[in-house]
Amino acid sequence: MSDEPDGGADAERLAALRAENDQLRDALADRELEVLALRDRLIGAEAELGTALGHNAGLQAELSSYAGIPELYQQTVGSTTWRIMWRVMTPYRKVRERMGAR
Repeated sequence: MSDEPDGGADAERLAALRAENDQLRDALADRELEVLALRDRLIGAEAELGTALGHNAGLQAELSSYAGIPELYQQTVGSTTWRIMWRVMTPYRKVRERMGAR
């Protein structure tokens, strides 16, 4: 046996390693693209979440503005002005009911 390496076997081994290296680089590039695509989707989802949370906060603020309506209704219906107008308008309401209007 010779101590010198076999040139053909080394060349084959080198070609195989280069091919494997190319495959690994391609796989890595694919994974990098996948990571970027997922990052973009995550950024979009976070933006949608922010929009939804802002809309939710606006709706909650609007809802809280209606919290005093029952008390306001009771004050209005219990007021002297309301009772007087209800009595004054009774004949008009009855005529409208007879005519079928609401």
